[in-house]
Amino acid sequence: MTDKKNVFFVEPNKQWVLENIHIEKIFREFDKGGITEVYDLKMYHYINVYVKSISRVLYFYLKQFFLKRDSSICLHPSSITVNSNRGGYEISKIKKLFDVNDSCNYQINGFDLTDCMRVNKISLKDFLVSFHQSMQVYFSVLKSNLPKGVHKAILRYSYINTSSYSFFDIFFYKIKKINPDCIIYSSGVPLSSYAAIRNGLKVINFYHGLMSKIDLNVYPRYSEIYVYSDEEKKYLENIDIGSIVRVYPFKETKHYNRSVIIFLPTSISGYIETEEFSNLIGLFKRHNYKVFFKRHPLKSSWSIQTWKEKFNFEKVVNGGDAVTVMQDICPSFVVSWTSTVLCEASNMKIIPISLINLLDKKDIGPLDIFPIQNRSILWPSEKNMIYDVITKKTRDSYSETLEKLRLR
Repeated sequence: MTDKKNVFFVEPNKQWVLENIHIEKIFREFDKGGITEVYDLKMYHYINVYVKSISRVLYFYLKQFFLKRDSSICLHPSSITVNSNRGGYEISKIKKLFDVNDSCNYQINGFDLTDCMRVNKISLKDFLVSFHQSMQVYFSVLKSNLPKGVHKAILRYSYINTSSYSFFDIFFYKIKKINPDCIIYSSGVPLSSYAAIRNGLKVINFYHGLMSKIDLNVYPRYSEIYVYSDEEKKYLENIDIGSIVRVYPFKETKHYNRSVIIFLPTSISGYIETEEFSNLIGLFKRHNYKVFFKRHPLKSSWSIQTWKEKFNFEKVVNGGDAVTVMQDICPSFVVSWTSTVLCEASNMKIIPISLINLLDKKDIGPLDIFPIQNRSILWPSEKNMIYDVITKKTRDSYSETLEKLRLR
C-alpha cells in the first residue's frame, strides 16, 4: 500500500493544539502541493482566546470542589482506562486482552473532566502554571506555517483544548509521581493521550472500529496500538508511526451451525427497506438457516420491534460484543453493511456478507485501509457465491470461499 509521505508542520509535543475533527480533516486532505500560509494574528485574537480560555480554567477549578472524591478509588493505580463513553464494550475489550486489576484501575471519560476531578483535586497555582505553558504552545502553533484553513479552525475550535489539556497535564503528572509504571489504556480520546505521553506514561491505544488513514500531524505517538486487521497494521508500520502495532487476537471458528447473524447499524435510512435485503433473509430461511439479529451497542434509530414487523424474524440477540455473540452462536455467515464485524468475522474464519451495495454513496464512510468489498461477499452482486456454499454443504467449499475472499 503506497501513501503520500507526511509533511510535518507541528512537533509531536505541540500537536494537542490540533486535536479537533475539523482540523484533522484539513490535514488528512492536504497533500504536498497544497497551499500553506502564515496567519496575521491581531491583538483581539490574543484577548479573545485568553478571556474564553481563562474562564474555562476558573470554571473547572471551582467545579472540582463540588464533586465528592470517590472513596473506593485506589490510591496507587496500576492502570487507567480512558474511554470515549461509547458504552461498556470498549472497556470489556481491554479487560479481555490484559489482566486489569479492577481494584487498582481508574475508569475515566476522556471527554469530561468530571471523572478526573473525583480522583484528584488540583491547586489553582498548578493549574495556572500549566495553563500559561499551554497558551504559549497554542500561540506558537498559530504562528506556524500551516495548511490553509488550519489557523482559522484553531481559533474557532481548539481554544477549548488549552484548559482541558492543562487539567489532564497536571492529572497525569500526579499519576506519574504516584506510580511511574501506571499504564494508560486509551480508546478514541487523543487529547488526554497527548497529556499522558508528555508526562512519560505508557499509553496504549485501542481502536473500537476500523481505522481510516491518518496524518501524523494530528496523531499521538502511542506506545502501542491495537487494530483489527493485518492491512491496518501494515499501513501504520509503513508510515513509520513509531509505535508497536498489534492486531487483536481472534479465535478461529471450528464448528459452524446452520445460522446467520445480521448485525444492525447505528442508524437506519430508507435503504433498509429495499427488496434485496428481504431477499437475502428469504434465501437463508428457505434453506432452513436460523436468522439472528444483533443490535448495535449504541442506540439504533429504529426500535427492534420495527425490524420484527418489517422482516418477520423472531431471534434477537441482546447484550455482548460481536465476538462473544459469534463465539456463542457459531454462525456460518455474518451480515452487515460496513461494520467492523465483517473484519472480525473474517478473522474468525466466518464468511462475511456485506450489504454495502445497497447503500447510497453518501452513507458510506472512509473505507480506505481494510478492503471490506474484497474480503466480504457482496450482496446482491455475488449472491451465487452464497448459494454455492449453502447448496454444496461441504467444509471444503466453505474453506475455499474463505480463502478466495482472503486473497482477492
